[in-house]
Amino acid sequence: MSMYVRVKREQQCIFIMCDPTDLVGSIKAKVGAVLKMSPDKLRLFSNPTTPLDETRTVADSKIAYDAVLHLACKNEGS
Repeated sequence: MSMYVRVKREQQCIFIMCDPTDLVGSIKAKVGAVLKMSPDKLRLFSNPTTPLDETRTVADSKIAYDAVLHLACKNEGS
């Protein structure tokens, strides 16, 4: 059963289609493809202070349909 989540960063919102069995890392890869950035430079949060473990599934992370995830990008040299 497909679902979508919203990934927000500053003034930007990206809608990503995924399945509950997908890994959080695959969401990072999809966001990276949209932003033309390496997924290694991205970090997803379920709320502004709780990072998501990219080895867990969407369902295991309790990410619901139409959930809002927060995105942080690592700067060069940090």
